[in-house]
Amino acid sequence: MDAYLAYYDAEFAPEGMTREAWETERRNRLSRPAWIRIELEDVSVQAPVADAVQVTLRQRYASPGYKDITLKSLTLALRDGIWMITNEANIKVQR
Repeated sequence: MDAYLAYYDAEFAPEGMTREAWETERRNRLSRPAWIRIELEDVSVQAPVADAVQVTLRQRYASPGYKDITLKSLTLALRDGIWMITNEANIKVQR
């Protein structure tokens, strides 16, 4: 979990909650199921500026008792040679 969360930039601010509350929610959601399967499809990367990219993708998520397909948009910025997530939005969720 620490490695996963480390890819979110220090400036990442989830919509509607504090960063601390978001991290707690992420830890709870992702550590609860016995297994998680994630497939990424239709990944598109656009580079509007030299040190940032806009990524859109379709994510298929499955775990025991839950599955969805989500269209996502992410913005990543280059920080000290590492691409960090600065913004993430779920555009459409199908359950």
